[in-house]
Amino acid sequence: MAVAISFVLYFWRVRIDVLGALAIVYWLVLLTSTLLMDTSVVSCIRNYLPCTAAILLARALYDTRKRELLLAVFLVFFGYLLVNIWGMLFVPVGDKVFHKGDFYGLLDNRNLFPRVFLASVGSSALLDYLNGRAISIRTIIAFLACLVQSAISLSTTGMLALVFFGIALFAIQWRQMRKYLNALAYSIGYLVLFFAFVVFRLQGVFGALITEALHKSITFSGRTEVWDRVFELAADPDHFLFGYCGSLDYLIPGPLPIWTGHNAILDVLYTSGAVGVAVALVVFALAALCLYGARYNKEAAIVAAVIGGFLILGLMEHIVCVPFCLFLGLGYGFRMAEEGRSPSDHRLSSRLSSCGAFDEGDRGVTKR
Repeated sequence: MAVAISFVLYFWRVRIDVLGALAIVYWLVLLTSTLLMDTSVVSCIRNYLPCTAAILLARALYDTRKRELLLAVFLVFFGYLLVNIWGMLFVPVGDKVFHKGDFYGLLDNRNLFPRVFLASVGSSALLDYLNGRAISIRTIIAFLACLVQSAISLSTTGMLALVFFGIALFAIQWRQMRKYLNALAYSIGYLVLFFAFVVFRLQGVFGALITEALHKSITFSGRTEVWDRVFELAADPDHFLFGYCGSLDYLIPGPLPIWTGHNAILDVLYTSGAVGVAVALVVFALAALCLYGARYNKEAAIVAAVIGGFLILGLMEHIVCVPFCLFLGLGYGFRMAEEGRSPSDHRLSSRLSSCGAFDEGDRGVTKR
């Protein structure tokens, strides 16, 4: 029902735009892969159509109901976070819903929890901006709740993403820092790390840092084997273009079978092939370029920081999910925008000007 409402709102409010059209095309690529694999169309709808709907919903509500959208996102994902913490603390291991294993909870395994971290603190930070605040008690509580969840069941990549967002959120209070902390910088950083670690396998050069500081093996807990398997499968001419969406075979079978590419790009390559990678990269590039065009806008800088956190997750996990797609949709809302000023900027700039958070040129957010 939520997916259907998102589509209706999008076509009613926006009709069609480039990002929405490409998001729909991406799902059609996944559907094509599913049909070629002769696997479950229902699974393709259930697993991937909500991601497309998230982009469309963000586009539909961006101009008129953004505050309500962000409040709903915060309530949903912060609620998930609290229930997940409760389940892992008080429900005995073995419960199939709340605590099926030491590293599992309502939100599946610990490596998937950080998606909820970024959605809850990111939406709260954006609400702070719209309310003319630098940071609120609500955002601090959400951030602390994420730290508690990480203490219960640590995901190293998730903790790095959370800490990154916290540092970026603090730094972008100063306008001059937004010149360096922006979506383009985060994207270039991701690509450098992707080619260094996933493609060229230079992690041996940083062996001491990886093993001692991050407490990981240089195979990143076996992820290099998964990456090799994805590259091997992608080389098959029969699946190069459209991938293996809905495949019933695990990438790596065993007691703990692996079914994702454990990397943002490789997972898209596995599920939707080269065609899917091309479409997904264009979708991401459109949002990133729009955010870069508005990089001195604090609101855009917050959205970019959330996406930067997801990119850190994307080095080791798949990130095509509802929260990530929703923030991509928000990012595209800036559309290489001209500088303007909103009521929230008037309130916020007066509070921060005395500490140097703004200079004389920082007087606005995007006009829409």
